[in-house]
Amino acid sequence: MTGQRQIFTKAFRRVAVHLSRESTCTVRDIAEDLGMALSTLSRWRV
Repeated sequence: MTGQRQIFTKAFRRVAVHLSRESTCTVRDIAEDLGMALSTLSRWRV
C-alpha cells in the first residue's frame, strides 16, 4: 500500500465480496487481484 487510505464504493464492495464467495480462488488471491488488503476484504465478508 502507498500509506494513503483507499476509498471503495459500495458497488465495489459488493462485487469484491461476491467474487470472494463465488470464485474458486482464495480470498488472498482476490484481494491481491483487486489491489486491496486481505484484512479489508475479510472484514467485508463477515
